[in-house]
This record gives sequence, structure tokens and C-alpha cells, in this order.
Amino acid sequence: MTYADLLAKWEQRRAEWRGLGVQVNGTAIADELLADLHALSQANALEELTLREAALLSGYSVDHLQRLVSSGQLENVGRKGRPRVRRGDLPVKPGHRLPSTEPESQFAARRRIVASVAKSGEAS
Repeated sequence: MTYADLLAKWEQRRAEWRGLGVQVNGTAIADELLADLHALSQANALEELTLREAALLSGYSVDHLQRLVSSGQLENVGRKGRPRVRRGDLPVKPGHRLPSTEPESQFAARRRIVASVAKSGEAS
């Protein structure tokens, strides 16, 4: 299950329930949604990444991750010569921010700056 799958599932349910005027048990819905989120988290933790992908997520270089794999500190779940590591096993460099999964969010800060400058220009 992916994030997109989970989102689609719950959006579809919401639309169905809205159309039918369904009254629901909030606790039961929350339990099911939490179970889905936990399953998604588990699947993400088991995702196998190349060292290049792992470097982007962890903040450590490919060379450093390769050394961790070679020393056995990080399990190689791939093949010899083509190592892969599990997302859930990755160390994260202190202070490293994970890259956003939303393509537009990389420009969000720039958009806020431009909007604030535009608004201040209008006020003058």
C-alpha cells in the first residue's frame, strides 16, 4: 500500500458516506485509519533502497553508507556488488531534513517570499 492508495481509499469512503448521509462510529473509523497508517509505516520501513536513494534520505554520503554495509553495521538486503538497504534501518545524519515527497513543496518557501513581497508592494 502506498500513500496515494491510502489517500484514495479514504477519499472514496468519504464521498460514499457523504452521498449516503452515513452516520459513523468515530472510534471504529479512527481505529481502521490508524491500522492503515501503521501498515503503511511498516511497508515503508521495509522498502529496499539503493545506496544513492539511501544517501538522499539519510544525509550521509554513498561512500559512508557503503562503509557501513561493508562493516556489517548496515545490513545488505541486495546482492553483493549491488547493495540495498532497508529504509527503516537507515541512520539519519543529525540535523538532516528529509526531502519532501510533495513536488510543489520544494518551491513553497519561494512562493511565500514572492507573495509577501508582492503584498508589501501593493500596500505602498
